[in-house]
Amino acid sequence: MILRRKTKNFSMSDTVSLGTPAAYILGTRATAVITEIKKINNKLMLRGEAVGEISYVNSDNRAVVEHLIHSVPINQIVEVEGLEEHFEGSVTLWVNAFDVLPKGEHGSFITAVDLSFGIDACVTMWERKNYSIISDAYCTETPVKLEKKDNKFLDSLCEIKDTYI
Repeated sequence: MILRRKTKNFSMSDTVSLGTPAAYILGTRATAVITEIKKINNKLMLRGEAVGEISYVNSDNRAVVEHLIHSVPINQIVEVEGLEEHFEGSVTLWVNAFDVLPKGEHGSFITAVDLSFGIDACVTMWERKNYSIISDAYCTETPVKLEKKDNKFLDSLCEIKDTYI
């Protein structure tokens, strides 16, 4: 099995106006989602979106908690040396940093925020191959012809399909 792995870090940012001014921010969270993957030569083109969610207290009525969900489009190219069109694999996006900085303060209220995402794209691609393995080779009539080929077992472990009777 031929295995290719690559990790690429990238950052993104955007400025968002709040619908109603905020007295203060309660909490934030972020995630990244892939919507499309294209293989072109030794490159993967990734499309998706980074989604940030902010919970804040409304400045007009401090008993009201507002939620803002904002998405930023992701368009990234990851170069993977030795990648071929018939390779299979997986791509995972991890948000390793999400910063929300108050901006556009009017008096003591927050009217806009800067969202900054730090994202890791983790790519694992492989070439699918079938192997025949003899698990019991005892024969008294004919000699068994064996071939030896080295392969990293841990790289192939998830691909082994076997039936025991």
